[in-house]
Amino acid sequence: QIKLAKEIASKIKALRKSGCAIVARQDSLYAYISEEWNNSTCDTTPYPLKHLDCGDITDAGADDTDYLEEWYIENN
Repeated sequence: QIKLAKEIASKIKALRKSGCAIVARQDSLYAYISEEWNNSTCDTTPYPLKHLDCGDITDAGADDTDYLEEWYIENN
């Protein structure tokens, strides 16, 4: 498993170096063109982002919900 994890990390690094943004969404991994990803929005428009499906993953550790840090709430 360690060898496989290193191989996956190497491939992700190569994708990022080539200008891709790698995104985990629930149980799948996707590659987007970084510039397009950085200029994207969650609003519904007639211009969906094109992506490359990089395959399924068992657990991305992400639930598609972002939260503010507690220290931020306490200090603002």
